[in-house]
Amino acid sequence: MSPQVRSLADLASQAIPGERTLCKCCGSLAPLFGRVDFQKSCEEHNGLFLPPSGIMVPYFRCQACGFLFTRFFDHWTDVEFQAHVYNEDYAAVDPEYANVRPTGWAQSITDGFPTHLSEIEALDWGGGTGRLAELLRASGVRRAETWEPFNPDFASLPEGDFNLISCIEVLEHLPDPKAGVRSLVRPLREEGALLISTLLQPANILEIRTGWWYLAPRNGHISLHSAKSLELVLKGQGCHMKTIMPHVHWAWRQVPFYLKNQA
Repeated sequence: MSPQVRSLADLASQAIPGERTLCKCCGSLAPLFGRVDFQKSCEEHNGLFLPPSGIMVPYFRCQACGFLFTRFFDHWTDVEFQAHVYNEDYAAVDPEYANVRPTGWAQSITDGFPTHLSEIEALDWGGGTGRLAELLRASGVRRAETWEPFNPDFASLPEGDFNLISCIEVLEHLPDPKAGVRSLVRPLREEGALLISTLLQPANILEIRTGWWYLAPRNGHISLHSAKSLELVLKGQGCHMKTIMPHVHWAWRQVPFYLKNQA
């Protein structure tokens, strides 16, 4: 028997109510920041506006660490995420997901460490179609694997550990940021690094509020970090963080060989 999939309206009726909650990263008070329609997507800044659903999703922002999040999805099952978010229409709200993004990141990694590719053993954590790992293997990386819970081809975590774990546009999708980062770090070698892509909140977030293009429940963007909140959850796993650009971050316990000249 297939798992029951609740309707979006039923899921909304069971969401945790309230004008405030506790931060998922630090436990401090997080007042209501604003509400947006479930259909708000990242592609609105490119002119694509989906028909509104009439279902409003509340977002909260921590007064201490700045973490911006919703509890709307906290009680969803994986099957419900697949039915309402990661479905056949997902490509419309994230057109770079399948090929553009993995191709770009594969190029960045191979260009960044050309003399170390044969020594890198990589895991693409939350790797979607497996395309990034495929391109890394073709470029000479010793080992490149994919873990993706919403893809049956990659739903089992590969055995062993890795000295490079990429996490590309994944952290913003996690309903539980601390548990997610704990799982992310688990297969990382002591001398290894996380390559994380997730966009930090802009300096004017208190002005633009829920108008920020990256705040997008239709994309599954439900955990939006500040620099402080991201550093906090990584530090909780013993990792140091270095932000390269607002959407690119490295983290490690011990600096790996391929980052010795860049850390």
